Amino acid sequence: MCNNCDYTIHGRHHHFGWDNSFVPTERVAPGSTIEFQCLDSSGGQLQADSTVDDVALLDFAKVNPVTGPI
Repeated sequence: MCNNCDYTIHGRHHHFGWDNSFVPTERVAPGSTIEFQCLDSSGGQLQADSTVDDVALLDFAKVNPVTGPI
């Protein structure tokens, strides 16, 4: 957790893929401090109590989210 961040980019600001048409989440000045609250590679589909059986239920269109862009 960043105590003196200029910006926080929340986990809800994510995409599943790269595309230069995505509107920037934030525009920041050089030297700014940014905290990123990122989703894990499952895109939040797996939890601490998930089992190996849950992997078979993953929606693979929603894995490896990218946060931003900045």
